[in-house]
Parts: sequence; C-alpha cells; structure tokens
Amino acid sequence: MKKITLFTSLIIGCISLFVSCSSDDDTSQNLAQVNIDFNFLVGSDNFTPGETYSIGGEDVQIDIMQFYVGGLKMTSSTDEEFSLSGYHIISSTNDNIAFGEVAIGDNNDFEFIVGVDSATNGQSEDDFSTRPANDPLSMQEPSMHWNWNSGYKFLRIDGMIGGQAFKYHIGTDNLLVNLNIDDAINVAEGGSTIIVQVDIAQFFNGIDVAAGESTMTMDNLPLATQVVGNYTSAFSVGQ
Repeated sequence: MKKITLFTSLIIGCISLFVSCSSDDDTSQNLAQVNIDFNFLVGSDNFTPGETYSIGGEDVQIDIMQFYVGGLKMTSSTDEEFSLSGYHIISSTNDNIAFGEVAIGDNNDFEFIVGVDSATNGQSEDDFSTRPANDPLSMQEPSMHWNWNSGYKFLRIDGMIGGQAFKYHIGTDNLLVNLNIDDAINVAEGGSTIIVQVDIAQFFNGIDVAAGESTMTMDNLPLATQVVGNYTSAFSVGQ
C-alpha cells in the first residue's frame, strides 16, 4: 500500500483545477482509461452504514460517511499532467470516478484534495442556491453545506458512540487538504483502476473515542484539526 502525503491549505494556498492536458503538444504517447474506486473499510472489515464497529475500544455506529474530492491529477514519468475538473461527493454508495485517459506505464504522482477550494467555499448565496440539482455542490441530502456564508462540509461523519450521537463535520478553508502519492502507479494498456482505501477507524486515531465529543469545526477546532491530521493514515492508495 502506498503512503499518502498531506498538505493543508496554509501550505498549498489556492487550489487550481485543470481539465485533462499534457505538458506539451506531443500527442504520440499512448493513453488508457483510468477509473478511481474508493473502498470503505473499518480496520479489516468492509464498511456498511448503520453497522456497529469496535473503534478505540468503543462500540461506534457510523450512519453517514461522505466527503468532497476534487483537484484529481496524475503526472506521468515524462512529466505530462492529466487532470479532472470538478468536485465529487464520495460515499459507500457513490464510490467511483471515471478519471479519463492517462499515459500508459508508470505515473509518478497522484493527488487530490479533500474539500472544495476557497473561491467555491466562499461563493454567494445566488451561486449556491441556483446550482442544478445534479451538481455535487448544490443542496444535498444529507446536507454537505452549513449555509451560504459558512461554506461546505468537506468531510461528514455521523453516528453513535456507546448509544450517544456524535458528529464530525469538517470544513473551513484552513482545513482544506491536498493528499499526494509520489510512488509509481502503473497504467496498463487495457486501462487500470486505482483503489483508494478509506479506513474510517483511522479518522479516530489519537482521539478519546469514549468521550463521545462532536465537532462542527469552529465549535471544537482542536478535534476537527485532529481528524484532519489523521487523513494520511485514513487514506491509502493501491491498484
């Protein structure tokens, strides 16, 4: 399994999204289709919403688990960049992205952001309320937006700890992160699928689960920051 590196928005600044492109006008390189599958786990167990799992020595029921992904980009061994614009809400029932065509062979970099960029996060009420229903950035159920001037919930986990409700709703520009893998990912001639493992148990690393705390980000920023700090262990990439 390949290790992911995390960069917060304080380091990477404004995220720019690109359409699929190459670094020059050479179109002779062979390309193949790449899909990205997100595989949800709790430790070694497959994740099913509403089921109870042992996390941090406590019985934890996860009812809602979803997050925004954007800024998907792969870089070939010859430094050609292939990118996918737009945002996607990822959950256990919406876990596949058709990335597009990528250079066959080793690709030395794969990255994506968890959240939405600051310009989108700070959009006007008109921008938000007039988005079409099929737009991942429009109103969602369950909600992925606090209200038009508070921005998006980049990550949402709702459930029960020991029979008591808890919520991890993570957002704000400072908690936008870029996840990067710089090990070679091989794309076969017939196409390939990149598997992104999402281990929900890892989001609770170092957290006193028994305390049953919640965070809506700004009301418990230390907890929100700790959850975000666990992204590098929660997300891993393979093929």
